[in-house]
Amino acid sequence: MGVHMHSDGPMLDGRGVRILGQASRDIEREIAIFAEDQVQMRLARVLKNPTGYYQSQIRRHQAGGYWQVDDSQVAYGPWLESGKNRHRTRFKGYFMFRRAAQITNRRASAIADRVLRRYIGRLG
Repeated sequence: MGVHMHSDGPMLDGRGVRILGQASRDIEREIAIFAEDQVQMRLARVLKNPTGYYQSQIRRHQAGGYWQVDDSQVAYGPWLESGKNRHRTRFKGYFMFRRAAQITNRRASAIADRVLRRYIGRLG
């Protein structure tokens, strides 16, 4: 009796590492897109008389190898987010970035699963 084994395929020839690397990058990008959308949706609900400027400054970009979502350092951004200097005004802040981060953290696994399903077939 003899056994003949044929061993090739993406997991053994190096393609698997590239496929999983691309999947990881796509997962990170999709999560960043989701987070940016969450900030924009929150802004659309809370701003009373939006000019469009602040919303146009919300962006997702890579910094230091990681995705981040920010307001391009708009001067009044900290005030909108947290009501900075609230002891002088009644405004308590919108907390749109904080809430977007909380929602994104809760949904990140589901987003990763959805993206990863696109890559599973390539690994077989």
